[in-house]
Amino acid sequence: MKNFYQMDWFLKQTCKLSANIIDWIRSIYFSLFCSSILTLVLKFSILSNDSRIIFIAGLIALLLGLVISVQVANRFKGYEKLYEAKSEAEKKAKTPKSYYLEKENEKSGTSMLVRNLGHFLFLTIGILALFPIGYGGFYMENKSTKSSFDNKEELRSVKEMVEKLDSSQQVLIHITEDNNQLHDSLRFVKSKNNHQEKQIDSLIKIIKKLTPKKIQIQKENK
Repeated sequence: MKNFYQMDWFLKQTCKLSANIIDWIRSIYFSLFCSSILTLVLKFSILSNDSRIIFIAGLIALLLGLVISVQVANRFKGYEKLYEAKSEAEKKAKTPKSYYLEKENEKSGTSMLVRNLGHFLFLTIGILALFPIGYGGFYMENKSTKSSFDNKEELRSVKEMVEKLDSSQQVLIHITEDNNQLHDSLRFVKSKNNHQEKQIDSLIKIIKKLTPKKIQIQKENK
C-alpha cells in the first residue's frame, strides 16, 4: 500500500504490460483525442461557455495522456527489442517485467518521482479525462434532444396550422361553388324574366294593334 501512495505501483503495473498492449493504449489515447476534437468542432455552437471549458479541459488531459503514451510506448518498444536480443540464459534469469522495471529505473535525466508520475498519468489520465468529455457529451445529447423535441413541437404546430388552412380552403371552395350555383340560378331567373317581359311586351303590342280595329268594326256595324 505504501508503494501505491508513492506511485511506484503504477510503474510496476506498466512494466507488467507488453509493448503491444502499451502501444494499443497509445492508440486508444489517439482515437479518443481525435474523436473528441471532431465532436467539439461539430457541436461547439450548442455548448454553453462552462461546458466548453470543461470539455476543453478533458481534451487537454487526453492530449497530455497521448504525449505520455507515445513516450512510454517508444521506450518500451526499445526495451522489448533489447530484451529479445538477449540470450536464452539471460531471458531465463530475468523476466520481461523485471527487465523493463530495471531499464526504467536506470533512465537518466529524470527523477524517480517524475518517472512514476508519468506512469501514473499514463494509466489514469485517460479515465479521468472521460469525466469532462462525458459531461460535454451528455450536455450535447440533452441539447440535441431538447432541440429535436422543440423541432417536433414546431413541426406539429405547423402541421396543425396546415390542416386548419386545408379545412378553411375546403370550406371556401364549397362557399365558392354555392355562390356560383346561386349566380347561375339568378342568371337563369333573370333570363326567364326577360323572356317573359318580352312576351308581355309583344302581347301588349298585339293588343294595341287589335284594339283600334275592333272599335272601327263596331262603328261600321252601327
